[in-house]
Amino acid sequence: MNNSLILVILVALFWCSSIQAETYSEVNLIKNVVVSDTYYKNCAPSVTCNSTSKYRTTDGTCNNLEHPLWGSTNTPYIRLGPAYYDDGNYTIRLQHKDGMELPGARELQLGLFWPKSCLFDPPDIRNYHANQIGQFVTHDISLMPSNVAVPPADCCTVQGDDNISYICQAVIKISPSDPLFSEINKTCLPFRRAMTASFDFNCEITPQIPVRNDLYYRIF
Repeated sequence: MNNSLILVILVALFWCSSIQAETYSEVNLIKNVVVSDTYYKNCAPSVTCNSTSKYRTTDGTCNNLEHPLWGSTNTPYIRLGPAYYDDGNYTIRLQHKDGMELPGARELQLGLFWPKSCLFDPPDIRNYHANQIGQFVTHDISLMPSNVAVPPADCCTVQGDDNISYICQAVIKISPSDPLFSEINKTCLPFRRAMTASFDFNCEITPQIPVRNDLYYRIF
């Protein structure tokens, strides 16, 4: 990916985020500050900083001496808009607000990237670009880990159970007519949901707030 394309993508992301931020009401922004304070005031671990330290910390703590946990790992995100969970707390939405069923991850992948014409529309080019922006978003901007200590190891094995754990509610379902996985009779790809402040860190915040694993060296 050349530098010009990277610059265009970054400008587009910044423009979209700035436009979106302007549409949020003051009430939502105030609500988000309250959610953030709930964790930092009631649940966050205490941190002792050395103001004379020569180097920044590897986990992001104390990089901001006034707010030593800001931008550090294993802290919850701050919402810029309302959550849209099906139950208002953490259940994934499966339907659009007009009642139509939302497409699954595999359906979207096939619709966007499966080759329509190998001669004029080679899939490797589009997949490569999607891979690069995907890596940028999921690793550099956000990194939401899953609690691997919570069983089962393979979430596909419990999809027929009556009460499926929250961590296994986002497996990728595969259609029997899938052009690739149907050849090996695979109907499910395991996927685990991210840790949250409430479920994994015993901090009562509703709706659930995902916890990030990356860190930020600069706080603006």
